[in-house]
Amino acid sequence: MSDASRGASDTMRRCLMRRLPRLIMPTGLNRRSDKALASHPTPCADA
Repeated sequence: MSDASRGASDTMRRCLMRRLPRLIMPTGLNRRSDKALASHPTPCADA
């Protein structure tokens, strides 16, 4: 592996590490899923 390709893979890895948390845990989706998860048990418990 050449130094140039190694450097490119390092930069790509850094970019991915920065983007991954946003892809896995977007704040808007987390808030919505929390509300959805909290509201599901109540209708089930009433039924």
